[in-house]
Amino acid sequence: MLADESFAQSVDPLPFAQGAVVAVLGESDTDSLQSWFEIVRHLLDLRRPDDGIQMVNSGISALTTTQAFNPFVPVLAQQPDWIFCA
Repeated sequence: MLADESFAQSVDPLPFAQGAVVAVLGESDTDSLQSWFEIVRHLLDLRRPDDGIQMVNSGISALTTTQAFNPFVPVLAQQPDWIFCA
């Protein structure tokens, strides 16, 4: 994906500041190591390695979003800058 320079340049303006903590909660679409969130994490790691953005994946397969809130409480203790709910 990053071999396509026009795509690669679209990673640069993502609004995550240096050192930001980005957390996500969700179900199997998020939990998978091939999920959209993991793809974004890898893109940021490869394209913006010096930014030190921490991506926290709290997705749990087979849970509804409501059920996913309980295991997400420790993630909230990290005071993430961004939270995605999928």
